[in-house]
Amino acid sequence: MLSDKTKLWNGFTIVELTVALSVSAMVLATGYELFKTLRTVGGKQDEFLAESGRIINVLDQIREDLLHAVPKAYGQEAVFVGNNIIFDSNDTKLLQFYSLGVTDRFNEICGVRQIHRIVYESIKEDDSICLYRTVAPIVAKDSPSSDQKKEPILNKIDEIKISFHNGSRLETSFFSKEYLPVYVKLELTAYGQVWPLAVKLPCGTANTE
Repeated sequence: MLSDKTKLWNGFTIVELTVALSVSAMVLATGYELFKTLRTVGGKQDEFLAESGRIINVLDQIREDLLHAVPKAYGQEAVFVGNNIIFDSNDTKLLQFYSLGVTDRFNEICGVRQIHRIVYESIKEDDSICLYRTVAPIVAKDSPSSDQKKEPILNKIDEIKISFHNGSRLETSFFSKEYLPVYVKLELTAYGQVWPLAVKLPCGTANTE
C-alpha cells in the first residue's frame, strides 16, 4: 500500500498526475501542429481562390474586348494582329486590334462606348510571364490619343498559347488590314492549371487576302 506521503489531497498519486500531464502535453502539441497545418492549407487555398478570381477577371476582360472588336483601322495600322510570342525576339505583342469600349476618361461621358486601340503584351519577367494591357482611345480621325494607359493585369503565368481561325483553318498568327478573325482561341497556363478561352468575333469574316 502506498504511504500517505505519495498521495495528494484529491486522491491522485504523483505518478498518475505526471502521466496525465504528459498525455495532456502530447495532445496539446498534436493539436497545435494540426492547427498550424490547417492554417497553412487554408492560407494556400485562400491564395489560390484569389488568384483564380484574378485569372477569370482577366479572361473576361479579353473576351469583352474581342466581342466588341471592329474591322476598322486608323492610319497605316492593321485591323487585327495576333501572334504567339517568342521570348527571344523583341516582339512582345500578343494582340492588337480596335474595340468599342466603355470610356473611363474624366472629361468624357461615362458609359458611352468609344473606339479604343487595344494592345495585349506578353513579357517575360524573372521565371514567369506577365500580361500587360494598353488602352488608347481614338480622339480624332487617324489619331489615337496620347492619353494611353498601360498596366500589368496578370503575372505568374507559365505559358500563353493563342490561335486564330481565318475562315478556313486555325493559324498560330493573324494579320489583316481589312478583316477580323472568325474566332480566337487562347490557353493560359497558371498555377498548374490550363485556363481556356474561345471567343467568336461578331464582326469577324473570312480572310480573303
